[in-house]
Amino acid sequence: MYGVTRFSDEGTKALQIENTIFWRRDLHAPAKLSQLPVSSMPTWLHRFILFVAALACVGVIGLLGTVLVQTRAEYVQVQQAELAARERLAEVEARLAEQEVVLDRLRNDPAYLERVIRSRLGYAKPEEFVFRFSD
Repeated sequence: MYGVTRFSDEGTKALQIENTIFWRRDLHAPAKLSQLPVSSMPTWLHRFILFVAALACVGVIGLLGTVLVQTRAEYVQVQQAELAARERLAEVEARLAEQEVVLDRLRNDPAYLERVIRSRLGYAKPEEFVFRFSD
């Protein structure tokens, strides 16, 4: 015998064959595994079904591989865009820090403020004359 055990539980009969339990009502189980019913499908049909299933699995795996490659390429592009954005952010933050220093000097250093007004705006004190030379 191939590990066949019969038992019943609350009016339902069961058959255990090698760690697999089959439940049925009024079960007339065969005593041996060789007495189990065999499929009436021809062998070529079994092979064809297995071939189609294997072909479907290969197709699904190929599709998933393609999606994975495309996703990886998009991920690399996003990483490069993020790196470029971080570099641009660092440049803008450096320029902002420089501008904050200039603004602080304009607010707190009267000599610097006077020099900027004279050079950029061309202002002069009441007794001074401004000479402009073209280059």
